[in-house]
Amino acid sequence: MSSDPKSDTTDEVIQLLEQLSCSSPQSSDSPAEAVLSSGLLKSLKSSLVPEPLPIGGLQAYEFAEHKHLGDSVTLKGTDVISFKARNNIYITYGQINGLAGDFYGTMAPICNGTTVEDQEHRFIYAWWTLFNKDSDAHSVLNLLKTEVDSFENAKTQQELGQGVFSETYKPTGPWSAQWTTLRTLLTTSSYWRLGAVNLDHFGEDAGTAYNTGHRVALKLAATASPNADAVLSPKDRGDILKTAYTMNAFADHFLQDRFASGHLRTPRRKLLDTLDVQTLQLASLDEQAKNLC
Repeated sequence: MSSDPKSDTTDEVIQLLEQLSCSSPQSSDSPAEAVLSSGLLKSLKSSLVPEPLPIGGLQAYEFAEHKHLGDSVTLKGTDVISFKARNNIYITYGQINGLAGDFYGTMAPICNGTTVEDQEHRFIYAWWTLFNKDSDAHSVLNLLKTEVDSFENAKTQQELGQGVFSETYKPTGPWSAQWTTLRTLLTTSSYWRLGAVNLDHFGEDAGTAYNTGHRVALKLAATASPNADAVLSPKDRGDILKTAYTMNAFADHFLQDRFASGHLRTPRRKLLDTLDVQTLQLASLDEQAKNLC
C-alpha cells in the first residue's frame, strides 16, 4: 500500500467503481462485486496483524437491539428494504447493524489503526468479512431468529402493559453454542474471538470506529453524484449508493454502542489485559444498569 494519503484504500475502492461504470454494458458485475472480487481485499487481509487475545473470559452482546434500531431508519435515494450480498442473500440495514463488529469484523481493532489510512483499511476489511461471497450470514441469521423473536415478543408485551421488558426478553439461548461451533469451522474470526478484542464498541474508541466507517461510506456515496461523474448510468449510481449504505450500516453498530449506557463507562481498553476481563466488564455494565433503574 502507498503511504501517500491521497492513495488510500478508499480511493482505490472508488477507482474500481469508476472503472466498472466505464466497462462494457455486457458486464454482469455490480459495483459491489468489483470491490469484493478485487485483489485489494486480499492484500488487506494479509497486511492486518491480529492483536493478541487478552487473558480471561469474554463478553457477549445482543443482536436484536441493534437490528431494531437499524430497521427503524429511512434511507434516502433508494426504496430498497434489504440489500443483496455477494453470496446471494438479502440482508436489511438493521441486520447489518446487528452483525457488524460482534459477528463479522477484524481481529485488528479499527480504533487501533495508527493512521487514518490504516483505520480505513481495517474498516473495509471488517465490512468485507460480512459481504464476501463465502459469508455465512444466512446461517447466522437463522440462529439469531430465536433472539429476535424474544425481543419482539417482549416489546409487544411491554406496549400492552403485560410484562416487564427485562423479564420477558431472553437474548441467550441454544444459538450461542451453535454459533460458536459453526464459526470455528470457518476462516472468519469467531464471535468469541471478536469479543475478546472489542475495543471498537466502547467509549471514544467506538466513536473512532464509527467515524472511520461513516467517512468511507460518504466517500463512496459521493462518487455516485452527477457532480462527480456525469456519465454514470442510473443503475450504477443506485448500486454505488446501496454499497455505501451497507458500509454505513456496518459503521452504525459502533455509533449505537457509543451511546449504550454500559458501554459509556466501562473502561474496556484498560481491562484488555486483566486476568478476569469478563467479570469486570459484566460488573461495570450491571452497575450502570442498576443506576438507571
